[in-house]
Amino acid sequence: MNQALGDGVAIAFAIGFYKALGVGFSIEKFSHLINHRYSTVKVTR
Repeated sequence: MNQALGDGVAIAFAIGFYKALGVGFSIEKFSHLINHRYSTVKVTR
């Protein structure tokens, strides 16, 4: 990825990250889930 993320994407990521920590996920587990979920997403312009 060579472009900055938009504010909405950054906010959504932060919300998901802190919710995951709040329910007891480790940073590693959250990272794994994000990588798995978005590994097949194709970004288009």
